[in-house]
Amino acid sequence: MLAGRPPAAVARGRTLDEQQVPPQVPVGVPAALLERRPDVLEAERLLAAANADVGAAKALFYPTITLTGSLGAVSGDLANFLKGDSIIWSAGASLFQPLFNHKRIRRNYEATQARFDQAMGGYQQSALNAYREVADALVSIQKLAQVRVEQEAGVVALRDASQLSRDRYENGLSTYLEVLIADQQLFQLELQLATTRGDQLRVIAQLYRALGGGWQPEPSAAPATPPAPPPD
Repeated sequence: MLAGRPPAAVARGRTLDEQQVPPQVPVGVPAALLERRPDVLEAERLLAAANADVGAAKALFYPTITLTGSLGAVSGDLANFLKGDSIIWSAGASLFQPLFNHKRIRRNYEATQARFDQAMGGYQQSALNAYREVADALVSIQKLAQVRVEQEAGVVALRDASQLSRDRYENGLSTYLEVLIADQQLFQLELQLATTRGDQLRVIAQLYRALGGGWQPEPSAAPATPPAPPPD
Protein backbone atom coordinates (compact mmCIF):
# COMPACT_ATOMS: atom_id res chain seq x y z
CA MET A 1 0.00 0.00 0.00
CA LEU A 2 2.76 2.46 0.88
CA ALA A 3 4.68 1.74 -2.33
CA GLY A 4 1.57 1.97 -4.49
CA ARG A 5 2.00 -1.40 -6.19
CA PRO A 6 0.73 -4.95 -5.63
CA PRO A 7 2.78 -7.40 -3.56
CA ALA A 8 5.79 -8.83 -5.35
CA ALA A 9 9.24 -10.19 -4.70
CA VAL A 10 11.51 -7.81 -2.81
CA ALA A 11 14.53 -6.78 -4.88
CA ARG A 12 17.67 -7.77 -3.02
CA GLY A 13 21.16 -6.48 -3.53
CA ARG A 14 24.36 -8.42 -3.25
CA THR A 15 24.87 -10.54 -0.18
CA LEU A 16 27.35 -9.59 2.52
CA ASP A 17 29.96 -11.94 1.10
CA GLU A 18 29.65 -10.37 -2.35
CA GLN A 19 30.32 -6.83 -1.16
CA GLN A 20 33.51 -5.34 -2.51
CA VAL A 21 36.42 -4.67 -0.19
CA PRO A 22 37.18 -0.94 0.28
CA PRO A 23 40.05 0.29 -1.90
CA GLN A 24 43.53 -0.01 -0.48
CA VAL A 25 45.42 3.19 0.23
CA PRO A 26 48.65 3.09 -1.80
CA VAL A 27 52.08 3.47 -0.24
CA GLY A 28 53.88 6.79 -0.56
CA VAL A 29 50.97 9.22 -0.85
CA PRO A 30 52.67 12.64 -1.20
CA ALA A 31 51.93 15.32 1.35
CA ALA A 32 51.79 17.86 -1.49
CA LEU A 33 48.23 16.67 -2.18
CA LEU A 34 47.13 18.63 0.90
CA GLU A 35 47.79 21.84 -1.01
CA ARG A 36 44.55 21.20 -2.92
CA ARG A 37 42.40 21.57 0.19
CA PRO A 38 40.18 24.66 0.08
CA ASP A 39 41.05 25.70 3.64
CA VAL A 40 44.79 25.43 2.93
CA LEU A 41 44.43 27.39 -0.31
CA GLU A 42 42.46 30.10 1.49
CA ALA A 43 45.06 30.40 4.25
CA GLU A 44 47.85 30.52 1.66
CA ARG A 45 46.17 33.33 -0.28
CA LEU A 46 45.52 35.28 2.92
CA LEU A 47 49.19 34.89 3.81
CA ALA A 48 50.26 36.14 0.38
CA ALA A 49 47.94 39.14 0.68
CA ALA A 50 49.27 39.98 4.15
CA ASN A 51 52.83 39.74 2.83
CA ALA A 52 51.97 42.18 0.03
CA ASP A 53 50.48 44.58 2.59
CA VAL A 54 53.75 44.47 4.56
CA GLY A 55 55.66 45.44 1.42
CA ALA A 56 53.26 48.31 0.73
CA ALA A 57 53.55 49.58 4.31
CA LYS A 58 57.34 49.38 4.14
CA ALA A 59 57.39 51.42 0.92
CA LEU A 60 55.79 54.36 2.76
CA PHE A 61 59.09 54.98 4.55
CA TYR A 62 60.67 56.21 1.30
CA PRO A 63 59.97 59.50 -0.52
CA THR A 64 57.81 59.44 -3.61
CA ILE A 65 60.28 61.11 -5.96
CA THR A 66 61.76 59.11 -8.82
CA LEU A 67 65.51 58.73 -9.15
CA THR A 68 65.78 57.92 -12.85
CA GLY A 69 64.01 59.19 -15.90
CA SER A 70 63.78 57.96 -19.44
CA LEU A 71 66.70 55.95 -20.80
CA GLY A 72 68.10 55.59 -17.29
CA ALA A 73 69.11 59.28 -16.91
CA VAL A 74 68.68 61.28 -13.70
CA SER A 75 65.04 62.18 -13.19
CA GLY A 76 63.74 65.71 -12.87
CA ASP A 77 62.71 65.15 -9.24
CA LEU A 78 66.21 64.16 -8.22
CA ALA A 79 67.82 66.96 -10.25
CA ASN A 80 65.61 69.57 -8.61
CA PHE A 81 66.33 68.06 -5.21
CA LEU A 82 70.08 68.65 -5.75
CA LYS A 83 69.77 72.30 -6.90
CA GLY A 84 69.11 74.12 -3.66
CA ASP A 85 67.05 74.71 -0.53
CA SER A 86 64.22 76.49 -2.29
CA ILE A 87 63.64 73.58 -4.62
CA ILE A 88 63.93 71.15 -1.72
CA TRP A 89 61.11 72.83 0.15
CA SER A 90 58.96 72.99 -2.97
CA ALA A 91 59.30 69.23 -3.25
CA GLY A 92 58.97 68.74 0.49
CA ALA A 93 55.33 67.65 0.36
CA SER A 94 56.39 64.35 -1.12
CA LEU A 95 60.02 64.18 -0.01
CA PHE A 96 59.72 64.83 3.72
CA GLN A 97 56.27 63.38 4.31
CA PRO A 98 57.74 60.07 5.59
CA LEU A 99 59.79 62.07 8.11
CA PHE A 100 56.89 64.12 9.44
CA ASN A 101 54.59 61.06 9.64
CA HIS A 102 57.24 58.65 10.81
CA LYS A 103 55.33 57.41 13.86
CA ARG A 104 52.12 56.87 11.95
CA ILE A 105 53.93 55.02 9.17
CA ARG A 106 55.87 52.98 11.73
CA ARG A 107 52.69 51.96 13.55
CA ASN A 108 51.01 51.11 10.25
CA TYR A 109 53.98 48.93 9.34
CA GLU A 110 53.85 47.20 12.72
CA ALA A 111 50.11 46.57 12.29
CA THR A 112 50.58 45.03 8.86
CA GLN A 113 53.44 42.92 10.22
CA ALA A 114 51.14 41.71 13.01
CA ARG A 115 48.47 40.80 10.46
CA PHE A 116 51.10 38.89 8.51
CA ASP A 117 52.08 36.98 11.65
CA GLN A 118 48.39 36.22 12.23
CA ALA A 119 48.01 34.99 8.65
CA MET A 120 51.12 32.84 9.08
CA GLY A 121 49.61 31.31 12.22
CA GLY A 122 46.37 30.62 10.37
CA TYR A 123 48.27 28.95 7.54
CA GLN A 124 50.21 26.77 9.95
CA GLN A 125 47.01 25.85 11.78
CA SER A 126 45.33 24.86 8.48
CA ALA A 127 48.32 22.71 7.54
CA LEU A 128 48.42 20.99 10.94
CA ASN A 129 44.67 20.39 10.83
CA ALA A 130 45.05 18.80 7.39
CA TYR A 131 47.80 16.49 8.66
CA ARG A 132 45.66 15.59 11.69
CA GLU A 133 42.62 14.68 9.61
CA VAL A 134 44.71 12.53 7.26
CA ALA A 135 46.42 10.78 10.18
CA ASP A 136 43.09 10.10 11.91
CA ALA A 137 41.61 8.65 8.72
CA LEU A 138 44.62 6.42 8.06
CA VAL A 139 44.61 5.07 11.62
CA SER A 140 40.86 4.41 11.43
CA ILE A 141 41.30 2.56 8.13
CA GLN A 142 44.00 0.37 9.65
CA LYS A 143 42.03 -0.43 12.81
CA LEU A 144 38.78 -1.13 10.96
CA ALA A 145 40.59 -3.49 8.59
CA GLN A 146 41.84 -5.49 11.57
CA VAL A 147 38.36 -5.58 13.13
CA ARG A 148 36.85 -6.69 9.84
CA VAL A 149 39.26 -9.62 9.49
CA GLU A 150 38.39 -10.84 12.98
CA GLN A 151 34.65 -10.44 12.43
CA GLU A 152 34.77 -12.25 9.09
CA ALA A 153 36.55 -15.17 10.74
CA GLY A 154 33.92 -15.15 13.50
CA VAL A 155 31.08 -15.18 10.96
CA VAL A 156 32.59 -18.22 9.23
CA ALA A 157 32.90 -20.05 12.57
CA LEU A 158 29.32 -19.19 13.62
CA ARG A 159 27.95 -20.34 10.27
CA ASP A 160 29.62 -23.69 10.81
CA ALA A 161 28.19 -23.79 14.34
CA SER A 162 24.70 -22.93 13.04
CA GLN A 163 24.86 -25.68 10.44
CA LEU A 164 26.11 -28.14 13.04
CA SER A 165 23.26 -27.27 15.38
CA ARG A 166 20.75 -27.87 12.55
CA ASP A 167 22.32 -31.24 11.79
CA ARG A 168 22.11 -32.17 15.46
CA TYR A 169 18.44 -31.12 15.58
CA GLU A 170 17.56 -33.08 12.45
CA ASN A 171 19.24 -36.14 13.92
CA GLY A 172 17.35 -35.75 17.19
CA LEU A 173 20.44 -34.92 19.26
CA SER A 174 19.31 -31.43 20.38
CA THR A 175 16.29 -29.19 20.60
CA TYR A 176 15.40 -26.42 18.19
CA LEU A 177 16.34 -23.89 20.86
CA GLU A 178 19.99 -24.66 20.15
CA VAL A 179 19.40 -23.81 16.49
CA LEU A 180 17.74 -20.51 17.40
CA ILE A 181 20.58 -19.52 19.72
CA ALA A 182 23.21 -20.30 17.06
CA ASP A 183 21.30 -18.33 14.40
CA GLN A 184 20.88 -15.40 16.78
CA GLN A 185 24.61 -15.26 17.51
CA LEU A 186 25.38 -15.49 13.78
CA PHE A 187 22.92 -12.73 12.95
CA GLN A 188 24.34 -10.37 15.58
CA LEU A 189 27.88 -10.84 14.33
CA GLU A 190 26.78 -10.35 10.72
CA LEU A 191 25.19 -7.06 11.74
CA GLN A 192 28.44 -5.99 13.40
CA LEU A 193 30.37 -6.96 10.28
CA ALA A 194 28.01 -4.95 8.08
CA THR A 195 28.48 -1.95 10.40
CA THR A 196 32.26 -2.31 10.21
CA ARG A 197 32.16 -2.44 6.41
CA GLY A 198 30.02 0.68 6.34
CA ASP A 199 32.47 2.41 8.67
CA GLN A 200 35.31 1.45 6.34
CA LEU A 201 33.58 3.08 3.38
CA ARG A 202 32.83 6.19 5.42
CA VAL A 203 36.41 6.57 6.61
CA ILE A 204 37.67 6.14 3.04
CA ALA A 205 35.40 9.04 2.07
CA GLN A 206 36.83 11.03 5.00
CA LEU A 207 40.35 10.35 3.72
CA TYR A 208 39.34 11.58 0.26
CA ARG A 209 38.03 14.76 1.85
CA ALA A 210 41.11 15.20 4.04
CA LEU A 211 43.40 14.89 1.00
CA GLY A 212 41.39 17.42 -0.94
CA GLY A 213 40.25 14.98 -3.62
CA GLY A 214 41.71 11.52 -3.16
CA TRP A 215 45.24 10.21 -3.38
CA GLN A 216 45.57 10.47 -7.16
CA PRO A 217 47.53 13.56 -8.25
CA GLU A 218 45.88 15.79 -10.80
CA PRO A 219 47.01 15.02 -14.37
CA SER A 220 49.52 17.50 -15.68
CA ALA A 221 48.65 19.51 -18.72
CA ALA A 222 49.81 18.02 -21.99
CA PRO A 223 52.73 19.89 -23.57
CA ALA A 224 51.76 22.20 -26.37
CA THR A 225 52.47 20.91 -29.87
CA PRO A 226 55.22 23.01 -31.47
CA PRO A 227 54.14 24.84 -34.62
CA ALA A 228 55.08 23.27 -37.92
CA PRO A 229 58.02 24.90 -39.74
CA PRO A 230 57.06 27.16 -42.62
CA PRO A 231 57.27 25.58 -46.07
CA ASP A 232 60.38 26.25 -48.11
